[in-house]
Amino acid sequence: MAVAVQSSRIRMSQAEFEQLLPAPPFYDYIDGEAVEVNRPTVRHRDVVVCLAYTLRQYARLQGLGLVVADANVKLPAGDWVGHDVTYLAPDRAELYHEEKGAIIGAPSLVIEVLSPSTAMYDRTEKLAMYEAAQVRYVWLIDQESLAVDEFQWTPDGYLRVGAVPGGQPFTPKAISWLTLNIADILG
Repeated sequence: MAVAVQSSRIRMSQAEFEQLLPAPPFYDYIDGEAVEVNRPTVRHRDVVVCLAYTLRQYARLQGLGLVVADANVKLPAGDWVGHDVTYLAPDRAELYHEEKGAIIGAPSLVIEVLSPSTAMYDRTEKLAMYEAAQVRYVWLIDQESLAVDEFQWTPDGYLRVGAVPGGQPFTPKAISWLTLNIADILG
C-alpha cells in the first residue's frame, strides 16, 4: 500500500520562484508558495511517455496542434505547474513561447497521471486551479488501473464528461479525432 507524502511548501514571490534553477528538487508555484513535487516512478513515466508520444504523433501528422510532456506552464493567475502531458489545439498554439521554454496561459487539455503520493494534490488543488484558469479539458489517469476521468470546463465549473475503466477504449471529448486504449499503448 502506498503512503501519501505531504509536499514541502516554501513561501516566496513569483520573481523568486522564476529564478530557481530547473533542477531537483522540482516545484510547482501556487498561491505564493513553491510546492515540492516528487519525481515520478518508472510506471508513471512509462504511462506519460507512451501517451504523449501517441498523441503527439497523431496531432503532428494531422496538423492538429502541439502535444508536449512535462512542460512548464504558467497559468493566467501566475501559478506555475508541471503537467504530465499538455495539448494545445491550433487556436491556442500561440501560448507556447519557445524563448521562455514554457506555455503561458490555459492549455486546451491537461493530462495528470495520478501517483499514490500526488493523487490527492492533483485531484483537489491542481484541478481547482485548472478550473479557475478555464483549462478546457483535464484528464486524470490512475497510473495503476489506467482508468481515465475526463473533465470539461463550463461556466458553472468542471463537468465530468467521461469515466473509462482501465483497459477500455476511450474516445475523449477533448480530442474526439482519436480513440485510445491506454493499456494497448503501453503494450
